Amino acid sequence: MTNPYLLDLPAVVSFSGGRTSGFMLRHILDAHGGLPDEMEVCFENTGLEHQATYDFVEEVSRRWAIP
Repeated sequence: MTNPYLLDLPAVVSFSGGRTSGFMLRHILDAHGGLPDEMEVCFENTGLEHQATYDFVEEVSRRWAIP
């Protein structure tokens, strides 16, 4: 069985800023041994997110070294 978090590259991962999206992103990073050069992680800011969402996105970026 193949790892569903091991993506074909190049790839774009959409990160919503929620807990389950963070869970998915962490598993993708673990499957790849970090953020590959051929992968972009995107957060789409609608301007309607709760402040806690922005705080979580910033913390994920800092802790997991995601630009």
